[in-house]
Amino acid sequence: MIGSNSQQITVERLPAQRRRNLLILRAGDSPRPSLFLSLPNSRSFDIFVSYYAGPASNDILATEADGIFTGGLSKFHSVHEIARVYPEIADYEYILIADDDLEFRFSLDDFFAYCAAQGFDLAQASLTRDSHVSFALTWNQPGLSFRTTNFVEVMAPCFSRRYFGKMLHSFNYSISSWGLDVYWGHHLGDEYVAAIVDAFEMRHTHPFDPNGEFYNYLRAIGVDHNQELQAILAHLGIARYVPQALTSAPASETAA
Repeated sequence: MIGSNSQQITVERLPAQRRRNLLILRAGDSPRPSLFLSLPNSRSFDIFVSYYAGPASNDILATEADGIFTGGLSKFHSVHEIARVYPEIADYEYILIADDDLEFRFSLDDFFAYCAAQGFDLAQASLTRDSHVSFALTWNQPGLSFRTTNFVEVMAPCFSRRYFGKMLHSFNYSISSWGLDVYWGHHLGDEYVAAIVDAFEMRHTHPFDPNGEFYNYLRAIGVDHNQELQAILAHLGIARYVPQALTSAPASETAA
């Protein structure tokens, strides 16, 4: 099986029976740092992989993932298209959509349970201090359990069922993904809660590279990430968006 970027999604495998939560990876043929060298015998989440290339020779998910898809133009576009062919994706309690260059330094089962216990609608684990970051807000803050925010970035957002359903339409607004996190944050209002969760840390292993493989690919298909961001800002009727923490919870008040 060779993955490729395309407008269409091809279904290679679907789960016979769904678990409670879902992890979706957009993956190529490069070895991943830790996702996954082995899978737990029991877990609360299914794993879907959307391949744009590969898989790598040591990729156990090529045979062990619950769902396998190829195609889609990019990570969120592929999820948007997967939902067309597999609408049951909207039935998961929580859906985490992750890049494949992350080291999750925690149990995903624990993270999903924590988000559910706190009632988060949109969340991400905090980033280790040795991570490559785009927003300082996402760095881990020692002594805190979480911070409610107006922003969760596109690297590894975790959506509750109800917020995933509300935001799914936006996933093909930006092929580069630039501006999607602004769109999600703008629509939180008073009804939905977003958080950066300091009780859990992940490490981002690769720096932003505007001349790297992904951005060269975007240019090849005529996509300008800055134009996509500006189009979303214009759609929202705003000139800029400032990610910020709203409240914080000391670690002594909650437990992971």
